[in-house]
Amino acid sequence: MVSLRARALAALLLATAALAAAQSAGNSTQAPGTIPVAFEGSALLISYYSGVSEALLERGVIVPKETPLSGLSGGAFTGTFIHLGHNGTSMLEFWKSIIDDCTKTEGGCAGHLNGRMESKLEEMLPVDAAEQIHGVMHIALSQLDGSKRTLNDSASWIIGEFFDKSDVKSALTATDYIPCFTGDTVYTTFRNNPVIDGGYANGFKELCPGGDIENCIKVASWYVGDKANQTCDPVRCAASAATGCRDTERLETRLALYKNDYRYVDQMPLVDVYQRCPVSYYQGLDPNPMPDFVPHNQTVVDIYPGKYGPLPPFNGTETLACEWQSWAMSLPAGMELEAMDVIYQQGYDDAIAWCNENGYNI
Repeated sequence: MVSLRARALAALLLATAALAAAQSAGNSTQAPGTIPVAFEGSALLISYYSGVSEALLERGVIVPKETPLSGLSGGAFTGTFIHLGHNGTSMLEFWKSIIDDCTKTEGGCAGHLNGRMESKLEEMLPVDAAEQIHGVMHIALSQLDGSKRTLNDSASWIIGEFFDKSDVKSALTATDYIPCFTGDTVYTTFRNNPVIDGGYANGFKELCPGGDIENCIKVASWYVGDKANQTCDPVRCAASAATGCRDTERLETRLALYKNDYRYVDQMPLVDVYQRCPVSYYQGLDPNPMPDFVPHNQTVVDIYPGKYGPLPPFNGTETLACEWQSWAMSLPAGMELEAMDVIYQQGYDDAIAWCNENGYNI
């Protein structure tokens, strides 16, 4: 018969192990399923977040309708879809269907991505979408100053309450609005305020509840750690190599919203740049309207491609970090869907590795 002392010791060890697992997830003592998860932007690397989601759902790190989630751009779609009951594989199929439409339609995705997504997103969102994500999902936007003619110094706008399905849909198609890429104008509007992609004004400090980056699981798809400077190949990554494979960074964030008079948004000076697509039309404007993104590496990222090993091979060739990052704006021509499968698997593997490292085992 097991002694009372042995039973007590076993119970103590189990409790200690559970506490250690919770603490390792962002140094938090919160119970699994309640630790906030923040997803940054992704552009066309969106299937990475689908893979991450599948793993975190499997291991109980994310519990739909309970876990506080936040995101911008592709990360906002991911968190919203999770709380609406979708898993990683269903999200992957949703995004593949949109990219498949792009490859088969004249004009492709550039400038038309939100348009290609319109009907499918309408079907993906239930009538009560606003009620389902209320209190558990926050979407980050970059609000613009309507009194200027540039997009610089946008303000962090975090949306946590939604009026209805239309409001949710509008927030999603605003947080992903990369000028002249997601749509065919320089900016869009949300609640009649001029806005662009959430990545221009928000990083993890804005996404994590209360700015508590220590007790928040941070996920990024474009950030590749120190691999970014190791594989700047002038042949395979000519465009990024021209700038030394460096991304522009906005280190300061603006937390106070602009006092735009939303009744007259169509008469503000900002309207002067509304239809200046493509980007070449920006010439002659000073300062240049295209702002810098808030960097992914403003804090330690928990889950990102390449953290636990090399990037995945693709089409029989090792994938360079600069190639991976270039896929965010242009997936490999003719093999877009195959690349999305590889990106998904990388996200799943990285998230499983993180779970194993932090005590979220089956």
